[in-house]
Amino acid sequence: MTPYDLKDAFGETPQRAKDCVARSLRMEERSEPIMKKKLSLSLIAAALALLTLAGAALAMSQTGLLASWLGVYNKETGEIETDGAVAEAIQYLNRSVEGSALRCTVTEALYDPDGGTYSLAWRYEPLTEGDPLYVVCRGPLFDGEWTDGISGMNDLECLLTGPTDCAKTGMLPENGCAVAELSFDVYRVKGEIEHKNADDFAKPGMTEEEADAAFEAWFREITAEGKLNMEGDGALTPIWWDAKPNEAQEESLVRAGLLERVDRLALPVDIGAVRLGAVKALAGPAEFTFENGDQLRVTRCVITPMAATIDAEYITPEQPAPGGTESGLYIFANNPHESESYACNSSMADPVRTADGRWHMACHIEASPLRRAPEAIELTIVRYGDGEEQLVGKATLELTDAAE
Repeated sequence: MTPYDLKDAFGETPQRAKDCVARSLRMEERSEPIMKKKLSLSLIAAALALLTLAGAALAMSQTGLLASWLGVYNKETGEIETDGAVAEAIQYLNRSVEGSALRCTVTEALYDPDGGTYSLAWRYEPLTEGDPLYVVCRGPLFDGEWTDGISGMNDLECLLTGPTDCAKTGMLPENGCAVAELSFDVYRVKGEIEHKNADDFAKPGMTEEEADAAFEAWFREITAEGKLNMEGDGALTPIWWDAKPNEAQEESLVRAGLLERVDRLALPVDIGAVRLGAVKALAGPAEFTFENGDQLRVTRCVITPMAATIDAEYITPEQPAPGGTESGLYIFANNPHESESYACNSSMADPVRTADGRWHMACHIEASPLRRAPEAIELTIVRYGDGEEQLVGKATLELTDAAE
């Protein structure tokens, strides 16, 4: 896949995604130790697509939020259709925590241990109507372990104008814990909020650095006037030049008197009572040989309506570079019958030379969220190197019912 493939598949990058990246880079340039994660190209692609899905979810009926959030839009009927196994496994909960200004209630959960994913829905309710609250959700943590998120709606930062519904799908931890602990930092907004980003200051002939400098100059002016700024991703812009090590970004706004912390809440929820099981699987090992002589042996593929986990071996006559999209080898996954691309995390072990002189790599591939179990999974193998990509080949895995 190339940037052009991503644009064709998902359209222009949403402004909220651009703003999130720009804000993180500003903080990093000033040496704030914010959490950093390396994202594969496919995860970035999926993030862009899921931001679009999140926008669509906002327009859905909030009755049975996860059923809508995890459903698939039917273009012919104009309705959201939820996989039957997903609908049956959704747990309807009512776990609440209340502070001085806000009540948070986890309303629904989906536990998918075979696919390695979870989904949660929760609701914010300000205790005083019209109270200008800004909520930052951290987590969930599973017995202290942080896991990657896949998609979300109001799941990170949220400026409340009234009761607000939220949802998140993410990866389960490797420690096997099924208790998800959400924590919420609740702030009261003390100033007027502007809505601008660096692109608003770009003029013809201006470099990106010049636009950033113009944005910073404007932001310094408004903070001196007691105002805040919210960029397109729904997060308040921190005063990055006043950031301190090992603190939340919002604390710079607290020190400036623009935010007031009013609550810090924690809500642990056991989501393991009902599990979503595997529905499709690979009947047996499958082997594919490509034109360049490389081979792919798929030894395991388990499918739930939410995720696919695939184990394979890749064999090549030439010593490969480390896996990943910067160089080396990467494997993407999609549904060949529905033209659906999935977020795909493809990890590969270090190459090992075998007795016949070839090179062997163990591969593990995770694709999610599927939202419905496909009849087949198509794997696309791509080599990267020297700024170029080479399509090695495609391999289609035909699936059977897991019980067979």
